[in-house]
Amino acid sequence: MGVPTFYRWLCSRFPKVPKDITNKANTSGEGDSHFTDSLFTERYDNLYLDMNGIVHPCCHPEYLPQPSNEEEMFEAIFDYIDRLIETIRPKRLLYLALDGVAPRAKMNQQRSRRFKAVYEREYAQKQLQNDKSTPETNLSKSRQNIPQNEQQKVWDSNVITPGTPFMYQLGLEVEEYVSNRLENSDIWHNLTVIISDSNSPGEGEHKIINFIRTQRQSSNYDPNTRHVIHGMDADLIMLALATHEPNFFILREVVPFKQFNSTTQPTISDTSETVPSLKYSLMLRKSWKQLQIIQIPVLREYLSYLFKDCGCDLERCIDDLVLMCFFCGNDFLPHLPSMSITLGSIDQMIYLYQQIFPTLGGYLTDCGKINMPQLEMFTSYLTAVEHETLSLKGNNHGATRRAGNADNVTNNDEEETSKTGIDVTLGSPEVYKKSYYIKKLDCSEDDVAKTASAMAGEYVKGMEWVLEYYYQGIPSWNWYYPYHYAPFASDLKFTTQNVFQLGTPFTPLQQLMSVLPVQSSHCLPEKFADLMRSEVSPIAEYYPRTLKLDPNGSRYRYQWVALLPFIDEQLLLATVKPLEEELSKEEKERNKLKSEKIFVHKNMKINRYLDAKIDNLATKIDLPIHIGSASLILTCGSINVYNYKCDKVGRHISKLLKGINPQPRFLELGDIMDESRYKGFNCHVAKRMISHYIHKSLPQDSSHNATYRNDLNYNKRQWHYPPQHIHPRQQYVEHGHRDHHSISQSRDQTISKDELLGGYSLKCPDSKLRDGPSKRYQCEQSGAQFQDRENKRFRR
Repeated sequence: MGVPTFYRWLCSRFPKVPKDITNKANTSGEGDSHFTDSLFTERYDNLYLDMNGIVHPCCHPEYLPQPSNEEEMFEAIFDYIDRLIETIRPKRLLYLALDGVAPRAKMNQQRSRRFKAVYEREYAQKQLQNDKSTPETNLSKSRQNIPQNEQQKVWDSNVITPGTPFMYQLGLEVEEYVSNRLENSDIWHNLTVIISDSNSPGEGEHKIINFIRTQRQSSNYDPNTRHVIHGMDADLIMLALATHEPNFFILREVVPFKQFNSTTQPTISDTSETVPSLKYSLMLRKSWKQLQIIQIPVLREYLSYLFKDCGCDLERCIDDLVLMCFFCGNDFLPHLPSMSITLGSIDQMIYLYQQIFPTLGGYLTDCGKINMPQLEMFTSYLTAVEHETLSLKGNNHGATRRAGNADNVTNNDEEETSKTGIDVTLGSPEVYKKSYYIKKLDCSEDDVAKTASAMAGEYVKGMEWVLEYYYQGIPSWNWYYPYHYAPFASDLKFTTQNVFQLGTPFTPLQQLMSVLPVQSSHCLPEKFADLMRSEVSPIAEYYPRTLKLDPNGSRYRYQWVALLPFIDEQLLLATVKPLEEELSKEEKERNKLKSEKIFVHKNMKINRYLDAKIDNLATKIDLPIHIGSASLILTCGSINVYNYKCDKVGRHISKLLKGINPQPRFLELGDIMDESRYKGFNCHVAKRMISHYIHKSLPQDSSHNATYRNDLNYNKRQWHYPPQHIHPRQQYVEHGHRDHHSISQSRDQTISKDELLGGYSLKCPDSKLRDGPSKRYQCEQSGAQFQDRENKRFRR
């Protein structure tokens, strides 16, 4: 799911990063579709599909009839994979990753989403029955009176979870689909295909990123490999940046599957039989949205200008930016109460980082580890503005009351979150914090300090866990953040590093018992389901009959906090493990943890290498992937299938690899100087707050900081990243405040393009880039010249 509104913020700040793809499918007739894309001719080597982002919209589309059976679902999934492959046309590798068993830190979010899915389904059913009342978050009047056949009348999307019969069958269908395409499709013949199904532990996107990190450590790896990953999660952008692969792209839909546009509008109550003239897969094709490529190379170029004036290593700054974004929330930790992308928190942290980096004494991170002293100092500035931020959020507390009337539920990460804080009355910072902890943690006034300290300690530990997960892989399968809410920035203490024990993942059935509500017990073997349904079960408390939701300042119900009890791992395992011995052969097969599989055509040289490796024969051959260990398990026609394990060689290093070709420049001067990029998300307000507190905290007798004071004194004017941070010697334009000390002898003084851009060779047209009512920038062959117009001030 990632970070709400992050993608919309990114597109606003860096508008050249997304690039729409003109992709058309011939969907006329009953035959197979043929895809054309004459305007998209980029060459890509490896394509990675985070399959759950395809499975969900194909199996329960938001604005289309529900598929009538699993066969239609599988057909829709494979149709969509065909679309992506024919669009990208990878040259070397295709990696298909289904979500496997997740670490405990992610299970809590999965549990919340699955319980809320049941709530939303009941809510939608009541609306269809013209009952506008909410189901009062009542998940079941009596768990003992829920026959399994009644539960399955409406297709339960919670079956898209490792360990269910549906997911096991989907894995088999994917293998058959891949074998068929390798045998019969010209596009597939030269591809090495890796399938990581739901029995291979780990989240799909993280299995993909872990594979890429491992490949980078191989001596045979081509550093100019062009990677494309498909997925809708906003955190894929941060994961892509964390690989430090300069040729990385994210393929996604401009908007999730749109409403079916037809004179006969399908509704949620329709089935495919109600539109007999239209094959379901064809109907789904007509609903496909335009594809879009997120260009990480362009984003990296934007960031190079953003951080260039810090005089530091871009790769390390990117890592620090990833960490800063964690404060705004992720799949494993809630966002800090004072943090909101909508209210400018990311812009605020970036601006703060630019201003105080020389005083930090180093970077915030180091290859997936937090540098505690540096982050402690950085957080102290966030603490200084926390009170004012919370006051602004509190002024909009009425939106919390409106949240209960919000009927539109969406999982779109681009939806704007409410401009609110938390639903408690604001007073002084101390009163506010005390009220927050008492209300949210249900603790007494005397226990507030102790509880807040414990929560803050776990949150810091969580930030360490998430950062290491993003850069090195899972640090612990068993750790999780044991609170529904986050502490305040002022309570965070970054002192000592935490050490994690790796542990072992749950089995698929153990995860099902950890994340499913009782309404989805039909996904489990009967004896496991009885543990959920029985009122006298030793773990009955973890499957509540009612779901308590806290809007917590959010407008949309999908963002509300589900106040579910956290699973006691030891009690759960002690209760479930004896039943695992009684499983049938098929159920035991579904419950196994398995390795990934490689599918290759017999004529490919990687197949010859694998055969030689298995026979312990020394061989040297250029391969598209690094091979750890492999064993032949199946030969099907001209296709060989191998069990595959990609052994980790060492730690992932935050640097560009040797041998990378020089990167082309994608941005022009006008793209960098475009001030419209900084509209919205309260950018200027957030930065003025930081400027104010930096100004107050600087030493009075520092000549170096006197320059900062001089700059930060103009609190009324608007601040922009590009004019201040392209080059220290650059002339730049600022608006609003006029002073009379002369910086430059001539207002028409010209500087060279290379000097202006700090050595970057930017494409710069001879004609003017922009001419607005209050500003004009011109670019001439002799260099870049900023011209004064209508009360503008030049500085050197």
